[in-house]
Amino acid sequence: MKKVIWAGLVVIGMAACHSKPGGQDAASSTEAPAVAQGEIDSLKKAVLDAHDRVMPEMNPMGRLRNRLKEAAGRHPADSSQYRKARAQLAEAQDQMKNWMRQFKLPEDSSAAYQKDYLEDQHQMMQDIEKLTNRAIQQARQLLPQRDSSRAVE
Repeated sequence: MKKVIWAGLVVIGMAACHSKPGGQDAASSTEAPAVAQGEIDSLKKAVLDAHDRVMPEMNPMGRLRNRLKEAAGRHPADSSQYRKARAQLAEAQDQMKNWMRQFKLPEDSSAAYQKDYLEDQHQMMQDIEKLTNRAIQQARQLLPQRDSSRAVE
């Protein structure tokens, strides 16, 4: 009987040696470090700030597209340039619309997942912002000054 008790105590002692204080075992030591809520809030703000810089350009881009269409009719020799600029504006608008439809912070997931999600969304918004700015710049360069100034008013 004494041997059984000693064997049980040895097993319990070994299990205790392999545990960390606070009830964490060795398997949990490989987990990613905790993500602070402040970091998530900061990333969310960065994503929404990028959105807020691009969103006001949606209507002016639509007007620029219309002006490019009109200019292509007046300048048939240059119509392929106008079509290309219109396509770039349309692509920027479509990407923004698609981004807005799919963006939803997964509130019920882990902080690490939320952080990864927001980092991806921030990169997407930065790419959309670059595309938007390039498309607007190209359209304005193609249009005579009076056309491009009317398009953004």
